[in-house]
Amino acid sequence: MPCKSILVHTDRTASTASRLRLSAALARRHASHIIGLAIRPMLMPPIGFVEVVPQDVIDTFSEQSDQILEELRQAFEMAAQSAGLEGQSEWRTVSGDPARQIALHGRYSDLIVVGQPNPDTESGFATELPDDVVLDSGRPVLVVPYTYSGDEAGQRIMVAWNASREAARAVSDAMPFLAAAQSVEIISADPSDLGDLPGADIARHLARHGVNVEVSHTVTDGVSIGDEILNRISDHGSDMLVMGAYGHSRFRETILGGATRHILRHMTVPTLLSH
Repeated sequence: MPCKSILVHTDRTASTASRLRLSAALARRHASHIIGLAIRPMLMPPIGFVEVVPQDVIDTFSEQSDQILEELRQAFEMAAQSAGLEGQSEWRTVSGDPARQIALHGRYSDLIVVGQPNPDTESGFATELPDDVVLDSGRPVLVVPYTYSGDEAGQRIMVAWNASREAARAVSDAMPFLAAAQSVEIISADPSDLGDLPGADIARHLARHGVNVEVSHTVTDGVSIGDEILNRISDHGSDMLVMGAYGHSRFRETILGGATRHILRHMTVPTLLSH
């Protein structure tokens, strides 16, 4: 299925600019409609604050929020215009829990783009936003590293493959990008239960779709699977990772598999995750 609709989350973090450039470049490359989504900031009184918030405080906060949203809208529209997406872009502003709103609006898109939280500047629920969106949206989520500065991800893609349901879902969701890539590398780490030729079956499947694919496998030998994947990305010069997201969410308390969480915390290239 082609990627015809991309939803990108925008916020005040420094990484939003590169996230917008990448999303717009992908939309241009795949002739997609691009949707910019901003979440209206919420007024959060200090813990233990029991009195009614004064109206002048509410009014000032509302004016500041309007200004923030206007700046985000302008940045989104500039990115869309620079990519030549006139008539293919849409701006939305909503209120509520960010992860839930992104997941809700993203269900009507082919791809959701969010940013990796910067641990030096973000804390609390913000650090779990990509995890929650991946697990709750039912859509592929492209998480962009907060250090990312490129705009042409998807030329050299690495696929982390272990023959699981989640990995198969990720490959299917990523098919528009895999088919358009210059090269795709299938990597299986510690594939003792994947037969004599780990990754051969999924490689044949992708080849039937016209994907230029190679297969390799590795034994971690004491290195974590997450670190091994990151090492292979560096060695191969990959500019995008595709992998399944393992875990579940219960009462908004996210529980993710070790490799997934490690990649989300230490990613070096945009990473497409499906659950």
